[in-house]
This record gives sequence, C-alpha cells and structure tokens, in this order.
Amino acid sequence: YEMFFYLLFPLLILLYQKNPKGFVWLSAIVFAVSQAAHLYFMSKEIGKPFDVNRHELIYYFPLNHLNEFMAGIAGYYFYDRWKHAKWIRQIPSITLIVLMVILVIELPYSLHNGLLAPLYLLFIIVVAVQEPVFLRWKPLVYLGEISYGVYMLQMPMYYYMAKLNFHVIKLTNMDWFFLEYVIGLLLAAAISYHFIETPLRKLINRIGVKKADKNF
Repeated sequence: YEMFFYLLFPLLILLYQKNPKGFVWLSAIVFAVSQAAHLYFMSKEIGKPFDVNRHELIYYFPLNHLNEFMAGIAGYYFYDRWKHAKWIRQIPSITLIVLMVILVIELPYSLHNGLLAPLYLLFIIVVAVQEPVFLRWKPLVYLGEISYGVYMLQMPMYYYMAKLNFHVIKLTNMDWFFLEYVIGLLLAAAISYHFIETPLRKLINRIGVKKADKNF
C-alpha cells in the first residue's frame, strides 16, 4: 500500500491541482465503483470453500483501496471550502465518533474496502475546523504521533506476540491476549517513533536544507 500510494501521489496531486472539482468527482466515481466491485466479489464468495488467493485479492489488493486514498486528497477540497462555514462548527465531533462505532458494529456489509470513508472524512474535516479540546489531551496527541508505527507494525507484532503467547506465556483467555498484544504494539510503535522515525526525519530534513542552501 505504502509504495503504491506514494508512487501515485505526485500524479494524483497534479490531477487535483489541474482540476480540483473534477478530481472530487473522479474520487466519487472510483469510490462507487470500488464499493460495488467489492460487494459483488464478496457475494460470489458465499458458500465457496475458503481460498487464500481469492481472499487476498478481494481484501488486500492495493488497487481496491485507491478509493480511500483519493478520498483523503479530495477531502482538502471540502476542508478549504467549509473551514469558515458556521454549520461545520455546529456538528458535535463526539456524535460522529458514536455514529461511526455504531455503524462498524451494526452494518451487515463489509467495511474493509473503505465503505465508511466519507463519514471518516467528515469527522476529520470537523476536527480540523473545530480543533476540539479533548483531542489536545497529551496522551491522545502522543498516540497520534506514534500511529504510523501502530499501522505498520500491527501484523508483525500480532504474529510474534501470538507465537510468544503459545510457547511461553500460554494465556488461554483471548481477552488478556489481546490486551497484551495492544500493550506490546503500542510499546513497539513508541520505540519505532523515538529511535527510528524521529532520527530519520531529522536527518532527511537536514539533507533537504543543505541541498536547498546549495541550490540557492
């Protein structure tokens, strides 16, 4: 996903800059087609024996998630136009959180292909405009800072924590295992943030400044 999206990002930004409104419409079309295709292939899986190749293709093929990435870029179009609107400041962000949780639990459709992306996008725009006080709470800010590590390390950590649990810790209660996994994942993400991401970011910034100075 990371390589696929980063390679496409310059092209998508050029498309957005050339015609922002057209890019929004294109994003909406890609989103609709992606959801229809995902639900279609999901329906074809009903009653069939599990096949790992089909499962990987339906759930994890990067092209299937392009709609989410494009939605995020298109979100700036709406943020830029709504940031001074009174109605956007009147939407309670906590209400959107509750609504998202309810939909995740209750919707009978697959959410894996970004079905709720428009709602997530609205929440992000509302938060960006309102800057609610509860999201400035330092532990939540810190979770945001290490979130890239959480995203990148979730599967490797799950694999190794499961092996560790099976061979060493031997927890039989899955609730406790998942608690252990979450704690381990957050610690790994924090270590990644402080000892890998932050030093590399500073190094890249220094290199960028030196090159800029030379060009100037």
